[in-house]
Amino acid sequence: MTEAQALASIVAWSEDSPGWQRDALRRLATGNSLTGAELDELVAICKGQAAANPVTADSFRDPARVQGPVHLRRVHNVNHVNALASDQRLAFQPNGLTIIYGDNGSGKSGYSRILKKACRARTPNCRRLQS
Repeated sequence: MTEAQALASIVAWSEDSPGWQRDALRRLATGNSLTGAELDELVAICKGQAAANPVTADSFRDPARVQGPVHLRRVHNVNHVNALASDQRLAFQPNGLTIIYGDNGSGKSGYSRILKKACRARTPNCRRLQS
């Protein structure tokens, strides 16, 4: 299922919900969290004192829209990946290239696994350079 299909499914699922729930879903889809004033507005909708503005497909961002660059600053607090210690930290330079090197067993492959998942590598078994 694509992201667009998943979002359409959410809108279709919400159509049988009460207006205040559909309005709350729209607010949650377009913002981070509900403020006290927004909660008061939802209470007014529940009481029939205000009209709901239900969620629609336009409430969600366009999944095809370019979001701009994403910068990975560090990987830390890792658990259950190879033999990486949870207190290790791998930091990346904000500009340029970060080179990761070390002895066998130092964590290069573990961090590589994390980065392939985080960066959605298309080739799951891509080979790393041998030193």
